[in-house]
Amino acid sequence: MKTIKICLCIIFILVAHKARAYGQDIITTNSGPLTITFIRHASLAFNFNGKLILVDPVAKMGDYSKFKLVDIILVTHEHRDHFDPAFIRKLRWAGTKVVLTRACAAMGVSGIDVRIRNMP
Repeated sequence: MKTIKICLCIIFILVAHKARAYGQDIITTNSGPLTITFIRHASLAFNFNGKLILVDPVAKMGDYSKFKLVDIILVTHEHRDHFDPAFIRKLRWAGTKVVLTRACAAMGVSGIDVRIRNMP
């Protein structure tokens, strides 16, 4: 009986965690509101002037279904909890720009157009 209660508690926690609303901050700027949505771990969404930027989108980190037509995907580094190439391919559309580190680009990501530019 104790095992069943523990299992039910774990299931409840997992369902509640998945169903919760993401935290948001809205910052007022001279050019309009900037909405920052915390998804999980390092995954964030920025909405500004009709543009959507996703930072470190990883499929297992949350529900991205409400984020349509991603304009920019920014990947901070190559660790699996920040860089999910298969998921990036699913999120992209013709107008999406993907900004990667050299380490991510060196991993041979197929289906993602990579242009290396040196930063000043």
